Amino acid sequence: MYEKIFYSKLNLGLKPPHKDTCKLCDTLAVKIRATEAEPDSEQKVACLSSLKTDTELHHRRVELARTSMLNDKKAAIEGKCSVLTFDLQKTIMLPKVPTGVVYYKRQLACYNLGIHNCATSKGTMHLWHEGVAGQGPDEIGSCLLKYLSTFPSMERLVLWSDSCGGQNRNIKLVVLLMCLVSDPSCSIKEVTQKFAIPGHSYLPNDSDFGHIEKKMMKQQHIFTLDEVKNIIETCRVKKEAFDVMIMKSSDFYRSNEITHAITNRKQHDGKKVSWLNIRVLRVSREKPFVMEYKYSHNEDIQFEEVSFAKRLKGIQTPLHKLVLKQTQPKPIKDVKKKDIESMLPFVPPVYHTFYHSILAATTQTASTLCATREISNQENEPNESNTINCLQSCAEDPSVPTETEDREEYWDSEQFEENADDDPTWERKN
Repeated sequence: MYEKIFYSKLNLGLKPPHKDTCKLCDTLAVKIRATEAEPDSEQKVACLSSLKTDTELHHRRVELARTSMLNDKKAAIEGKCSVLTFDLQKTIMLPKVPTGVVYYKRQLACYNLGIHNCATSKGTMHLWHEGVAGQGPDEIGSCLLKYLSTFPSMERLVLWSDSCGGQNRNIKLVVLLMCLVSDPSCSIKEVTQKFAIPGHSYLPNDSDFGHIEKKMMKQQHIFTLDEVKNIIETCRVKKEAFDVMIMKSSDFYRSNEITHAITNRKQHDGKKVSWLNIRVLRVSREKPFVMEYKYSHNEDIQFEEVSFAKRLKGIQTPLHKLVLKQTQPKPIKDVKKKDIESMLPFVPPVYHTFYHSILAATTQTASTLCATREISNQENEPNESNTINCLQSCAEDPSVPTETEDREEYWDSEQFEENADDDPTWERKN
């Protein structure tokens, strides 16, 4: 009744408050309001002019990125190239039950990477839990490789994503794309990856995830990954249903062998390669080991180049001939295991096997990793007694924020870039 009166008779609309707004837009808006409240002076006029100029430039960059995405979508529909957008959905926690004490427990984290084909408007979801793998660049790249091996692409591929440095904009994902285009058996000869402006990354995946989360909100109980898969497959009624792939440990690969075969150069012709400011990058079969990049979505701006090839005598081994090793299941911490076990009384017994199998597998993986590291320590230091507890080697890196802290700024920070660049074996830890 109220909705009918407001919408039809009073011509009014109800709009929910904005959320996930742009950090730069909010900062500039606060500064402009604060400056306008100051007494009139020449300094105030100059400061206001500078702030409004910065705001206008930022909005122009946002509009340029949107125009570029629309042009890519149009090219995909016309069959000129393949265009995919990908994003990671908000973490899904299992089990989902209304019991109040569960809110304070450490639940099993499930991840869903959505890949949206702009030519067909078809969404494909890649689903796994933290006992299988994490959510770093290797996992993102593995999902892309899985998708491209299942759904063939044209010779030119364009990828759109947000600007998260820890997942989408880093050397590990770039070398995986280099490995892809260097393979003569692959139909893809060129991959262009574009990044949306932070705070304005309105990708088609957001709409796809909205359908999923809307149906999940209506489910009071969700216990297993298969139930999540069923929700995703049936969440859309009027549009084509999503395809869902359950990712296994054998589907995930490590990029360490490839990153060891290259040199991650941070400078080119005396200029620093600023990963945090890259808006477009490109790799191609014609230029192996070369990453082309630029700091704007403007088509008129030329690409700069940086070569990651090692300075060796003779011909360097092509990347596609290097063997990608599979990742091992990720061990779950003991404190989380205890919390998961304590929540089983709220889960029907028929679903206990799902959780017991995960806990048993991760326990075996942790024991194997500890034994391997203990043997390695004994080989490296044969004359010294190794009294280090192996479980401590699986602890979190103290430089990484804890789970209760906001990690987004860390993954986009220079600290992550330096760690990932200086040590190719350095991997994001949860």
